[in-house]
Amino acid sequence: MRAMRFSPNKIGFSISLEVFERIQNQADREGKPANAWCCQRVVGASERDRITTGEKTIFTEILPAQEIIVNLLYAIVWEVKPTPDRFRKITAAAHAAEPK
Repeated sequence: MRAMRFSPNKIGFSISLEVFERIQNQADREGKPANAWCCQRVVGASERDRITTGEKTIFTEILPAQEIIVNLLYAIVWEVKPTPDRFRKITAAAHAAEPK
């Protein structure tokens, strides 16, 4: 196993006492010092894949369509035949809830 090289640079920030206590409690539960627990979380977050603009656009289109389909199926099952006004309300609600 290769030895890890450490940068002489440090990252620090101030947090409220309430946040510190939550971090300390979580770190204690995992048997780690709070500093090591925070470092592990920050490094882990930096390694995660990020959603691309294209993926976000696709999701923005899929979510309202999914909501429309689910609500229409519900309306068909429980209302037999949704009215045009009901369909407009379903689609308007789905588009209003689109993620920004």
